[in-house]
This record gives sequence, structure tokens and C-alpha cells, in this order.
Amino acid sequence: MITTRIGLHKTSTYRLLSHFVRIYNKPFNPFTLTKHTFTQNLSTIVLFKSNKRYFSHSIQPTMQNENEENTTKQTANTQPEINPENTPNDAPPGYMCISEGSAKVLYKKQIEVFYNPVQEYNRDLSIAVISDYILSQSQENRKRKGPIRILEALAATGLRSIRYAKELPDPKVIISNDIDQNAVDSIKLNAEYNKIPAEIIIPNQGDASMVMYQNRTPDKQFDVIDIDPYGSPSMFLDSAVQAVVDGGLLCVTATDMAILCGSHAESSWNKYNSIALKGQYCHEAGLRTLLSFIEAQATKYKRYIVPVLTLSIDFYARVFVRVYTSALESKKSASRLSSIYQCIGCETFNLQPLLKVATKDKSIKYNASTLNFSSTNCPHCNKTFRVGGPLWNAPIHSPEVIQRILTRVTEKPSLFNTSKRIIGMLTLANEELQNQPLYYNVSSLCNVLHVTSPSLAVIKSAMITAGFKVSEAHAKPGSIKTDAPPEVLWDIMRCWAKLHPPKQPLPTSPAHFILSKEPTIQADFTLREDLKTSNVARFLPNPSENWGPLTKAGKRGNEILVENDKNEGGQGSSSGGTVVVTPNMFNQNADRREKNQGKNGKKPKRSRVCKAFLNGDCRKKNCADLHELPPDFVMFGTENENNQNNNNNTDPNVTNSEKGKEKEKEKEKEEKKQRV
Repeated sequence: MITTRIGLHKTSTYRLLSHFVRIYNKPFNPFTLTKHTFTQNLSTIVLFKSNKRYFSHSIQPTMQNENEENTTKQTANTQPEINPENTPNDAPPGYMCISEGSAKVLYKKQIEVFYNPVQEYNRDLSIAVISDYILSQSQENRKRKGPIRILEALAATGLRSIRYAKELPDPKVIISNDIDQNAVDSIKLNAEYNKIPAEIIIPNQGDASMVMYQNRTPDKQFDVIDIDPYGSPSMFLDSAVQAVVDGGLLCVTATDMAILCGSHAESSWNKYNSIALKGQYCHEAGLRTLLSFIEAQATKYKRYIVPVLTLSIDFYARVFVRVYTSALESKKSASRLSSIYQCIGCETFNLQPLLKVATKDKSIKYNASTLNFSSTNCPHCNKTFRVGGPLWNAPIHSPEVIQRILTRVTEKPSLFNTSKRIIGMLTLANEELQNQPLYYNVSSLCNVLHVTSPSLAVIKSAMITAGFKVSEAHAKPGSIKTDAPPEVLWDIMRCWAKLHPPKQPLPTSPAHFILSKEPTIQADFTLREDLKTSNVARFLPNPSENWGPLTKAGKRGNEILVENDKNEGGQGSSSGGTVVVTPNMFNQNADRREKNQGKNGKKPKRSRVCKAFLNGDCRKKNCADLHELPPDFVMFGTENENNQNNNNNTDPNVTNSEKGKEKEKEKEKEEKKQRV
């Protein structure tokens, strides 16, 4: 009757009761309790289940202390009163102050809203790009008058919106949206805490896609839309390309780099309508896959994109594109997309455009492209190709925008805590060959031939001497982008293999087919003096160990916030405050690895003795049980049976294995008698 009243199955009820015993550390008998007490205790267990507090050691065993704890939680959930005279470092009770840039954000000790300090570089870079966009609007004769309208579709704590309000040029209006009521309350609280006028930051609770769909008319569209989800942004892009003004800026983050880099081909097709291949160039291919999907969403509405800045950063991709409206340019979309053919042996790739555009006498003709290679096997190692794509084959950066941002950040490095990293990565992106999609990794090429890897400067010198252009790639250290065809690249590697001969490769290996051909050019590996060198650090180390993504909000335990005076890049904070981070955020990745250590390894052998071995008839090839008798071995069975066996064993020198052999001989004799 009790289970029917509270709507739980009998099995579920006893499971909850077992958790009650685990929490309160005392025996529990539901049949001795009254109906009221049972319902009260059971609701307490359900409450603990929803908060994931099964294993908490701070819960007292009395109902009175539990009620006090619930009262404390209710008090903590209410917003504190903000004193206008408070300085930014004076946080209300129950809150900690997170300082980033010029913003001070209140953060509860019991985390309810997602915050990741790793993304500070993302936010700094976004402010730099959006600031350049706002300053360039006067030169581009902006059609719509009034302030710049910015939408942060997934605001969480509101930290990004507050930094936009305090650090972007005026005038602007920021709509800070989130579907979670706790996040909206946090945005209101932090906006008031930072003394930002209500007309600049407008908190809004709603589904991100619906908010953008409701603002897709020209008079309501946004100048800037920032989408920074936890995982894939694919579900928001259809509404985003409609809700941004003509020539507006769309900022997109994707943290599912494993899918974009080809670890799960089926998921990449479901989310991005593209087959991502896993290879040495996978990080840039993931960026181009994301751009191709944004382009595909825009062309449905006679729009097209122009990438401004596209970067692969740590564990995520950050893309800045301008969205324009033009029926003519949207028809050329397929010419900016390509299928990719990758060799399964040497990983040489070949891009095949989907469409050819021919212009003649002011007329444009669109034709399907033809294959630019004849054989189905790789001409270098004789292996087969795998097919992927489509992906973006046009430039992914705007050199003019990058140069303006570099000039601004270099002149004022105190603008951001991560200025040193911004300068290094944008310098590398600006030096890339814009018309050469994807890159080659020198270590991967040497791994195919089983030769020692040369320095990057040596390979670059050989290519420049051979008459080709070459640059480094920002997506992966030790990688090069070049306009040299794959034949020339492998010829240079053959010349290197002659100077550093490898061991004899297998006849079926890619190295055998590649090295069996003579090089058509003679590579010169002398270091050139005209190689561009600068003192800019391009690839900076991570500020701390286990630097990476965090779990979703609501899936973490309580974390203690501490102060960290060491800023990234060795530069001081522009706001003069302390940077507050949670050390537990980065330790959880290490804990997860330690927990899963050896999880997929070989299972240890069981410690029990094989029963069939004792009987002398174990016929298993790889038996999991022991075939040896430990010194403290006790025969299987009850104590009486063991005592009887001990009494029957008159000879103490006869071991159990010898007894098994005797039984086996007796069985063989009986079988012979039956045959006779």
C-alpha cells in the first residue's frame, strides 16, 4: 500500500531503502515505521538521489539536522543583497569572486552553473575579433543605425556577456540568454554586481534556437551571435545563419573535436553531414568540416559565409565567419567544398572539388567536376583510397583582420591575460599559405618510411630550394603547408632516406613501394639564411597539468575555489584583481585516467584452484583457474566432507594431484573392462 501511494515499484523502494542504510549507517526496517515516517524518510532518500549525495559524509543521521541543511540550501539559493558601495573583491556570504579581464563574477561554492577557466583564451580572442568588427563597421557604411546588437545564446554564468559589456567599444546591446533559470539569475546578479546598466545587458530565459528563430526578421536580427555550447553546435546553426544581419559576425565553438577529427565517422555524418577521416591533418580537416556545415546551412536561405579567423585550440575549434546574402554567390557554394581521397598506407591526400564554375562572356556555367587522378590505388605506395568529406577548400583566415588584431594586441599587451598566446597563434595563422588546404606532419612522413625525423627548418629549406612555397601550420606543431605536389614531397623524403637509410622494410609495406623508386629531383638540405625567424613564441605550454574540458554543469561534486596569482603567459591582469580557479577542475581528468588504468588490460588469473584439475580431467587450453595447490589449500566441499577425505587419506605423503592420477587410472581400467 505504501509503494502504491508514492508511485514506486517494490524493487525501487528497497533500493532506495538500501541507500538510506548506506547514508545513515544504521539498520533500517520499514515495517516497524508508521506510514508518515516511512514517507518522510523515503522522500529524504529521493531528495538525496536528485542531488547525487549518496556518498556524502557531511549528512547527519537525524532528521532535525537534515531539515536544517535543507533550510541552509534554500537560503543559499536566494540571491544576496548587493551593496552598491561594495568593492568588487567584497563577495556576499556563500559566494566567491571570479576575476577575468575587467569582469568580477560571483560564483557559488556549490556549483550550479558551468564555468571553465580554460576558456579564458577563447573569451579574450572573441573580444579582440568582435572589437575589430565593431570598429570596421564605420568604414563599411553600416546600413542599420543604432547600437550593435549582440546575442550570447548560451550564457551560463554571464561572464562572457559582462566582459563584452565592459571591454567592447560602445554603443552595444547584449542579450544574454540561457535556458536554465539558475543561469539567468546568475546573469542578473553579476550584471548588478559589476554595475552594468540594465539597457546594456538584457538577461533572457529561453531556448537558444527559438530565440534566434524569433529574431530572424531584418529589423530584429543581431549584428553578432556567439554560440559556445558544451559539445556540438550543429543544432543551433540553422537558426543562427538566419538571425544574423547581412554582413554580420557569427562566432561558433565546437568542443567535439573527436568527432570532427574522424574518430566516429557515423557521428560526424549525423551532426555535420560529412565523413571525417582520421589522419595526420585531422585538426585542420575538423575546422574545414565545421565551415562546410555552416556554409550548407546558409545556402538554404541564399546566404554564404566568408571565414575571418578559424583556429584549432587545445581541445576545441573556434570559428569566426561573416554571413552575407547573395543568391549568385550561394550558387557557387559547391565549388568551395571538396571530397577528400586519403591513402590508407602513406596518408597522402587528394582534394576533389564538388563543382566547377566557368565564366565566359558574363555568363556563368556550373558543371560537375571530374576526377583529377586516374588510378584507384595510390601512385606512391600502391594502397587503396578511403573517401571522406565534403569539407571547406577555400581560405579559412582573413589576413587583413589578423594583421589589425595583431597590431592592436601588440601595442597594448595588457589588454588580455592571454595576449602572449594570442600574438603567437595569430602570427602563425597569418604566415600560413591561405590557398593550400590541409598540411603534412613531418614526423608522420618519417614514420611511414621508418627513418629518423629531420628538423622542420631542414625540410622547409629543401622545399624552398626546390622552388616551392612552404609554411608552418597552427593546428599542429611540426607540420608544414606547401604548394608542392605529393610527388615532390616524397622525392625529398627519398633523398633524406638515402642520407639516413632505414632498416629493410617489409615487401608489402608502404615504405617498400616508396623507397623502391628513384627520386626525380636532388634535394638540398642545407639550412637557408632567408628563412623567416622571429622571437614570437608560437606554441606555448599549458598553464597547468590536465588542461582540458570539464564535465557538464550539474554533474560535478562540490568544489572549493582558491586564488591563483599566476596568469597565463606571465603577464599581469589588466583588472588588477586575482584570478580565481578551482584546482579540482583539472584534477578530475587525472583521477579519471587513474580510475580507468588497466581497465581494458588482461584479466588477472583467479585465485581459486581448478576443480577439474583436482579430478584429473581438466581439458581446457587456457584455464582461468589455478593448476597449482597453494600451501593453505582446503578441498572443496563442506567441513564434514573435508574431514572424511582427510580420514580416508591414510598416507600423509600422497598429494591431491597423485590421488587425481590414481582416479584417472581407475577410470581407464573400468573403460577397458566395459569394452571387453
